[in-house]
Amino acid sequence: MKINKKTILILFIFVAIVQLAVPISMIYKKESVSKGGEIYKFQTRPIDPYDPFRGKYITLNFDRKPIEVENTEEWENGEMAFFTIKEDSLGYAEVNGISKSRPENGDFLKMKVYIYHRGTIGKTISYTLPFDRFYMNENEALNAEIEYEKANINSNKENAYAVVKILDGEHVLEDVIIGGVSAKDLK
Repeated sequence: MKINKKTILILFIFVAIVQLAVPISMIYKKESVSKGGEIYKFQTRPIDPYDPFRGKYITLNFDRKPIEVENTEEWENGEMAFFTIKEDSLGYAEVNGISKSRPENGDFLKMKVYIYHRGTIGKTISYTLPFDRFYMNENEALNAEIEYEKANINSNKENAYAVVKILDGEHVLEDVIIGGVSAKDLK
Protein backbone atom coordinates (compact mmCIF):
# COMPACT_ATOMS: atom_id res chain seq x y z
CA MET A 1 0.00 0.00 0.00
CA LYS A 2 1.47 3.27 -1.12
CA ILE A 3 0.70 6.46 0.83
CA ASN A 4 1.13 9.67 -1.08
CA LYS A 5 2.34 12.99 0.31
CA LYS A 6 -1.13 14.55 0.20
CA THR A 7 -2.55 11.81 2.46
CA ILE A 8 0.34 12.22 4.91
CA LEU A 9 -0.18 15.98 4.98
CA ILE A 10 -3.93 15.61 5.63
CA LEU A 11 -3.24 13.07 8.37
CA PHE A 12 -0.64 15.37 9.94
CA ILE A 13 -3.04 18.33 9.93
CA PHE A 14 -5.80 16.19 11.47
CA VAL A 15 -3.50 14.98 14.30
CA ALA A 16 -2.28 18.54 14.92
CA ILE A 17 -5.86 19.82 15.19
CA VAL A 18 -6.81 17.05 17.63
CA GLN A 19 -3.73 17.74 19.77
CA LEU A 20 -4.64 21.42 19.95
CA ALA A 21 -8.36 20.83 20.49
CA VAL A 22 -7.95 18.88 23.75
CA PRO A 23 -6.03 21.49 25.77
CA ILE A 24 -8.05 24.33 24.23
CA SER A 25 -11.33 22.67 25.30
CA MET A 26 -9.94 22.15 28.84
CA ILE A 27 -8.92 25.81 29.06
CA TYR A 28 -12.25 26.94 27.64
CA LYS A 29 -14.18 24.85 30.18
CA LYS A 30 -12.22 26.27 33.14
CA GLU A 31 -12.55 29.83 31.81
CA SER A 32 -16.31 29.35 31.37
CA VAL A 33 -16.61 28.24 34.98
CA SER A 34 -14.38 31.07 36.17
CA LYS A 35 -16.45 33.70 34.33
CA GLY A 36 -19.96 32.33 34.81
CA GLY A 37 -19.84 29.99 37.79
CA GLU A 38 -21.65 30.46 41.07
CA ILE A 39 -19.32 31.40 43.95
CA TYR A 40 -19.26 29.14 47.02
CA LYS A 41 -17.19 29.34 50.21
CA PHE A 42 -16.00 25.98 51.54
CA GLN A 43 -14.62 26.04 55.11
CA THR A 44 -11.06 24.72 55.28
CA ARG A 45 -8.20 23.87 57.57
CA PRO A 46 -5.05 24.45 55.47
CA ILE A 47 -1.58 23.05 56.06
CA ASP A 48 1.50 23.79 53.99
CA PRO A 49 3.32 20.79 52.51
CA TYR A 50 5.86 20.78 49.71
CA ASP A 51 5.80 18.54 46.66
CA PRO A 52 9.12 18.63 44.77
CA PHE A 53 7.36 17.94 41.48
CA ARG A 54 4.51 20.43 41.89
CA GLY A 55 5.94 23.15 44.14
CA LYS A 56 4.44 24.90 47.15
CA TYR A 57 0.77 24.69 47.86
CA ILE A 58 -1.73 24.83 50.67
CA THR A 59 -3.45 21.51 51.27
CA LEU A 60 -7.10 22.15 51.96
CA ASN A 61 -8.93 19.91 54.39
CA PHE A 62 -12.69 20.32 54.51
CA ASP A 63 -15.39 19.55 57.05
CA ARG A 64 -17.50 17.05 55.10
CA LYS A 65 -20.79 15.65 56.32
CA PRO A 66 -21.59 12.22 54.89
CA ILE A 67 -24.74 12.01 52.76
CA GLU A 68 -27.49 9.76 54.07
CA VAL A 69 -29.05 7.35 51.57
CA GLU A 70 -31.74 4.71 51.90
CA ASN A 71 -29.52 1.86 50.75
CA THR A 72 -25.76 1.92 50.19
CA GLU A 73 -26.06 -1.34 48.21
CA GLU A 74 -27.23 0.76 45.26
CA TRP A 75 -23.84 2.49 45.13
CA GLU A 76 -20.30 1.32 44.31
CA ASN A 77 -17.06 2.63 45.77
CA GLY A 78 -15.37 4.89 43.24
CA GLU A 79 -18.56 5.38 41.22
CA MET A 80 -19.02 8.90 39.85
CA ALA A 81 -22.13 10.66 41.13
CA PHE A 82 -23.68 14.11 41.19
CA PHE A 83 -23.49 15.81 44.60
CA THR A 84 -25.74 18.84 45.06
CA ILE A 85 -24.42 21.97 46.77
CA LYS A 86 -26.24 24.52 48.92
CA GLU A 87 -25.27 27.32 51.29
CA ASP A 88 -25.76 26.86 55.03
CA SER A 89 -27.12 29.55 57.37
CA LEU A 90 -23.64 31.12 57.68
CA GLY A 91 -23.11 31.36 53.91
CA TYR A 92 -20.73 28.40 53.61
CA ALA A 93 -21.19 25.70 51.00
CA GLU A 94 -22.15 22.19 51.97
CA VAL A 95 -22.92 19.05 50.05
CA ASN A 96 -26.53 18.15 50.73
CA GLY A 97 -27.56 15.43 48.30
CA ILE A 98 -26.47 12.76 45.85
CA SER A 99 -27.89 11.45 42.60
CA LYS A 100 -26.90 9.03 39.87
CA SER A 101 -28.31 11.42 37.27
CA ARG A 102 -27.45 15.03 36.58
CA PRO A 103 -29.67 17.40 38.60
CA GLU A 104 -32.05 19.51 36.52
CA ASN A 105 -31.49 22.64 38.61
CA GLY A 106 -29.12 23.95 41.25
CA ASP A 107 -25.37 23.62 41.47
CA PHE A 108 -23.58 20.30 41.79
CA LEU A 109 -20.18 18.66 41.64
CA LYS A 110 -19.38 15.39 39.93
CA MET A 111 -17.35 13.37 42.47
CA LYS A 112 -16.48 9.82 43.46
CA VAL A 113 -18.57 7.89 45.96
CA TYR A 114 -16.89 6.38 49.03
CA ILE A 115 -18.80 3.91 51.19
CA TYR A 116 -17.36 3.11 54.59
CA HIS A 117 -20.33 1.24 56.05
CA ARG A 118 -22.83 -1.01 54.33
CA GLY A 119 -26.08 -2.60 55.44
CA THR A 120 -27.14 -2.23 59.06
CA ILE A 121 -23.94 -0.49 60.25
CA GLY A 122 -24.67 2.70 58.39
CA LYS A 123 -26.39 4.23 55.42
CA THR A 124 -24.05 7.05 54.51
CA ILE A 125 -21.91 7.91 51.54
CA SER A 126 -18.77 10.01 51.81
CA TYR A 127 -16.83 11.91 49.16
CA THR A 128 -13.65 13.89 48.66
CA LEU A 129 -13.95 17.40 47.29
CA PRO A 130 -11.95 17.65 44.04
CA PHE A 131 -10.17 20.90 44.96
CA ASP A 132 -7.78 20.07 47.77
CA ARG A 133 -4.64 21.99 46.74
CA PHE A 134 -4.12 25.71 46.24
CA TYR A 135 -0.78 26.34 44.51
CA MET A 136 1.17 29.44 45.40
CA ASN A 137 4.52 31.14 45.14
CA GLU A 138 6.91 29.47 47.60
CA ASN A 139 7.27 32.58 49.79
CA GLU A 140 3.55 33.31 49.82
CA ALA A 141 2.66 29.75 50.84
CA LEU A 142 4.87 29.97 53.91
CA ASN A 143 3.31 33.30 54.92
CA ALA A 144 -0.18 31.87 54.32
CA GLU A 145 0.59 29.03 56.71
CA ILE A 146 1.91 31.44 59.39
CA GLU A 147 -1.16 33.67 59.08
CA TYR A 148 -3.46 30.66 59.25
CA GLU A 149 -1.84 29.53 62.49
CA LYS A 150 -2.29 33.04 63.94
CA ALA A 151 -5.93 33.16 62.86
CA ASN A 152 -6.54 29.68 64.24
CA ILE A 153 -5.48 30.76 67.75
CA ASN A 154 -8.77 32.64 68.01
CA SER A 155 -10.64 29.31 67.60
CA ASN A 156 -13.02 30.94 65.14
CA LYS A 157 -14.31 28.43 62.57
CA GLU A 158 -14.68 31.23 60.02
CA ASN A 159 -10.94 31.96 59.81
CA ALA A 160 -10.24 30.04 56.61
CA TYR A 161 -12.27 29.10 53.58
CA ALA A 162 -11.82 28.29 49.90
CA VAL A 163 -13.56 30.40 47.27
CA VAL A 164 -14.74 28.02 44.56
CA LYS A 165 -16.77 28.75 41.44
CA ILE A 166 -19.08 25.97 40.27
CA LEU A 167 -20.88 25.67 36.93
CA ASP A 168 -22.45 22.55 35.40
CA GLY A 169 -20.52 20.19 37.69
CA GLU A 170 -17.17 21.81 36.93
CA HIS A 171 -15.20 23.85 39.47
CA VAL A 172 -12.41 26.42 39.69
CA LEU A 173 -10.62 27.08 42.99
CA GLU A 174 -10.34 30.87 42.85
CA ASP A 175 -8.76 31.74 46.21
CA VAL A 176 -8.22 30.81 49.83
CA ILE A 177 -9.19 33.39 52.45
CA ILE A 178 -7.30 33.26 55.76
CA GLY A 179 -8.34 35.57 58.55
CA GLY A 180 -10.28 37.75 56.09
CA VAL A 181 -7.30 38.17 53.71
CA SER A 182 -6.68 36.46 50.39
CA ALA A 183 -3.81 33.94 50.53
CA LYS A 184 -2.53 35.65 47.37
CA ASP A 185 -2.05 38.89 49.32
CA LEU A 186 -0.10 37.38 52.25
CA LYS A 187 3.46 38.39 51.37
